[in-house]
Amino acid sequence: MNTFLLWLVPPAAGAAIGYITNALAVKMLFRPLRAYHIGGRRLPFTPGIIPRNRHKLAINIAAMVEKQLLSSEVIKARCDTPEFRAMVENTLVHIIENMIKTYADKLESEIGASAQDNSFFSFFNTSAQTIKKSVALFLFESLKRQVLSQKQIDAFTDTIIEEIPELVVSLDIQTTVREQIDAMELRDVERIVLSVMADQLTWINIFGALLGAIIGVFEALLTTVLFRQ
Repeated sequence: MNTFLLWLVPPAAGAAIGYITNALAVKMLFRPLRAYHIGGRRLPFTPGIIPRNRHKLAINIAAMVEKQLLSSEVIKARCDTPEFRAMVENTLVHIIENMIKTYADKLESEIGASAQDNSFFSFFNTSAQTIKKSVALFLFESLKRQVLSQKQIDAFTDTIIEEIPELVVSLDIQTTVREQIDAMELRDVERIVLSVMADQLTWINIFGALLGAIIGVFEALLTTVLFRQ
């Protein structure tokens, strides 16, 4: 019985200690959220590691996002794909068609309004308005064919794709990310990090328990050897 307890208790205790200490270490990354003082002195480990270094962490994350994730080279490479190019072309065609249709409808409305005449010459006036509408329609259709030609759309698309990286860089992504992280509540930062790394943090606790159990086994083995001597 004593031998059984000797091989059971140390591994079980080691596993429990390993799991609890790792879980506590993960928790102490964020907690406590603020500093505690006694007699004017700040207690050690308050606040947690991330709250204490929050501004520095925000700066490092922002720099990584700007230099590694959203650099001008990365954005340029992403923009220079068939999928993105097709999306830009479709958007351009939609915008230009809407603009031409809006101006055509406005001109047609103005021509129609000027034709509201009940005088003797209304017949001639109506004929003139019909001719104006026909000419306007012809001009707008001609304009649409010219502006929406594949050559023009390709030229517009090339210009937009070339300018997008510079526009993104001008947004100062690093400052934006840093300010957003600094402005977040610490509880929200904790919730986001823990939700993203939930599986990894669980495995950290499990590995802590496993390591503690292995140490307990070695302790039991060492105790058994020493008692036999």
